[in-house]
Amino acid sequence: NATILDGQIIQRTLHQASDKHFKYSLDPMHYAIYDGLTIRNGFAHKNFGANVLMRKGELRNSIIEKGEVIEGGSTNFESSIGGAGIYSAGAANEVSVINSVIRNNKTVNACGGGYYGAITFRNCLINNNSSVLDQQYDGIPGGATDLVGSVASKVGTCGAGSSAGNKSVSQHYNSTIVNNFADVSCGGVNQYGIIVNSILWGNKESGGLVSNIETDAYNLMNIIYSAIEGGYSREGVISLNMDNDGEDNVNYPKFVNPTIAAGVGNYGDGDWRLQDGSVCVNRGVNAQAFGNIDLDGNPRIVNDSIDFGAYESNYELNHQIVPDANDIIYVTQTGA
Repeated sequence: NATILDGQIIQRTLHQASDKHFKYSLDPMHYAIYDGLTIRNGFAHKNFGANVLMRKGELRNSIIEKGEVIEGGSTNFESSIGGAGIYSAGAANEVSVINSVIRNNKTVNACGGGYYGAITFRNCLINNNSSVLDQQYDGIPGGATDLVGSVASKVGTCGAGSSAGNKSVSQHYNSTIVNNFADVSCGGVNQYGIIVNSILWGNKESGGLVSNIETDAYNLMNIIYSAIEGGYSREGVISLNMDNDGEDNVNYPKFVNPTIAAGVGNYGDGDWRLQDGSVCVNRGVNAQAFGNIDLDGNPRIVNDSIDFGAYESNYELNHQIVPDANDIIYVTQTGA
């Protein structure tokens, strides 16, 4: 049975504590591993990291959902920080999230609905998180334009997640980042870092504008071998169609059952596995694969090349031709 940690919408759900030696110590005692958890319903007001605040370690095989940050917190560098799903207080390569799902988390008048900070994601699904603007709360008398700070600190931005501008590095390896929403800008990700073997699709701003990636002079990302709705001019990046599927031979992602709209809502969890014929199958770089299994626990590489995204298509496994006990293969007229 799964272990459930529930903040009951009154408190942060999981807080990795620090001590005066933590930031400078490589002692394994300060490296935490959280495995097989459902972390949900965390809450933070004028603070960050509603569901999870991590400093150094790994979060594995877990679901992080339904966290909410209102108005966000501040550091010495930035304000309006959210990270309703996960907030990383660590430096680059100190916090990893592996084979996990981050979904249905929300910031109100803060940024980074799904996550915020330097995090390395491997085989993760980040879907239907939101970053919204609400004038009823104090701190934004005239809306987002009255706030000052870096792009990453603007309220209502970065539905899926954000790193802390050029002060930290987030990395995505085989991430599926889909149907996230932001009121102001960038329904997807705004980060300084790396995206490889990943899928970004269906992330939206207000008005239904496709908004998968936001970059500026300080947030230039290294994106290679990925599938992005609308495209991105980098090596191995393919441009996905805005529709999930169709009759013509266009670059459709062909998810099994995507949620019907972007952002937090009563859309269900969806099914973001890849169907046969998806343009995302067998398109990745094997050298960037992590471990031997995908988000489902299936083999990470089925054919010669790894698939884009968190799930490896098992179509070929399900259609293997297997001889009988006498090592004979029978063929019918219909092929059945």
